[in-house]
Amino acid sequence: MKSLIAFSIAFLSLTTMAFSQTIAGGSGHTLLICPGSKQSLGGLQTWGFNYYGQLGNGNSGINEPLPASVNGVSGLSAVSGGAMHSILLEGNGQVITMGENDRGQLGTGNNDDSYVPVSVPGLSNITAISAGWEHSLALKNDGTVWAWGYNAYGQLGTGDTIYHNAPVQVAGLTGITGIAAGRHHSLAIGANGTVWVWGWNPYGQLGDNTTANSLTAIQVPGLTGVIAVGGGDGHSIALKNDGTVWAWGFNVLGQIGQGNWSFNVATPTQVMGVSNILSISSGRFHNVALKSDGTVWTWGSNAYGEMGDGTTDDALSPIQLAGLSNVSEIAAGDEYTLVLKNDGTVWGLGLNGSGQIGNGTMWNQIMSPEPATGPCTAHQTTTGLAEEEILVSVYPNPATDELTVIAENAVIENVVVYTADGRICTSSFDMVTGTVNVKGLATGSYYATIGTKTGNSKVKFVKL
Repeated sequence: MKSLIAFSIAFLSLTTMAFSQTIAGGSGHTLLICPGSKQSLGGLQTWGFNYYGQLGNGNSGINEPLPASVNGVSGLSAVSGGAMHSILLEGNGQVITMGENDRGQLGTGNNDDSYVPVSVPGLSNITAISAGWEHSLALKNDGTVWAWGYNAYGQLGTGDTIYHNAPVQVAGLTGITGIAAGRHHSLAIGANGTVWVWGWNPYGQLGDNTTANSLTAIQVPGLTGVIAVGGGDGHSIALKNDGTVWAWGFNVLGQIGQGNWSFNVATPTQVMGVSNILSISSGRFHNVALKSDGTVWTWGSNAYGEMGDGTTDDALSPIQLAGLSNVSEIAAGDEYTLVLKNDGTVWGLGLNGSGQIGNGTMWNQIMSPEPATGPCTAHQTTTGLAEEEILVSVYPNPATDELTVIAENAVIENVVVYTADGRICTSSFDMVTGTVNVKGLATGSYYATIGTKTGNSKVKFVKL
């Protein structure tokens, strides 16, 4: 499986001075920290690709096209998605990982995959995290950077190419304020706004005007005042304190944002046409930026509609993501884009073959923003009242002809039944009898999404 996706991986790579990242996209999976009072959901919801258990739900090989809660985690402050693994940061500075671990990217001291969240031993006082393809980064509150996992190109910054399945300190770095992981390279921000890089460099993504890999951290010449960095497949971006964005590296699809394409741009170059930027994120071959007015701007590859302009034409310079405003956070995954609005809704566009958009389908591309179905809405909050869980159940389970759906403390408005791979197969809910006709469904596992005025809940059932 891995050989098929080795060159189609993207990484979330946003790190801001606030060290808060509540939504993240990986290769084909999405992570979301439920806000505020909805932490009782377990703190985290995940959806999308789950071949190695990166969703943390105890399963593997079963994709989830709808948001679902992860048991056993709460109080999270940041999330990050890699190729087939996920990293979680707790508010107490502890790090949790889940998913694939063949290169030690979970940091547990072994190479066993984990389908549920596991703690990374020996790490404490962590303030920021970032996941690369098969390596991981963590920033401690003393300004040191720690890394683990795949190291064939020196992306761990240890001066060698030895893999490490437990955290090791990146050599020669102190006073660091931010980090980001690209495919096989890593970035860090110095206390004075300088940028340090190490690892893979065939496209000039290290920004030192060479294409030589670096096994240790080196400074990017001429770049200061940086407050956030990001790394994609073969390019890097930086946000300066004046609101401008700078990019370097692979540019065949316009990801450097110069209005043209070239094989590589080996030194930092200002991205044209954007200003007053608050945050940035890099996907495989595209970038996303959030402006101070709450609008979102994208550029680079548009093969699956991740630009949101209704086409698959690459954007060689930034274009505004139409139809969305009042945005509070952004994230870029592998050829898809995620947006978190001020009202708590999540919107996605682009590649969706594994259900990573979270709208209940697995259509391969979504060319305009669509909302994820009910993330963090399995509980309702009413001002002045305690939070109340929507209690739903279905029977008989397994079912043969009819499935009866019950919500004990809410009025059901609709029920939609999905196949395990996210295809809608029926929405014929009878509000009088409270049943769904499933007689025509093939034998197998299905999901019923129960919609109420206060949110959606998902229940798995078996059809005999």
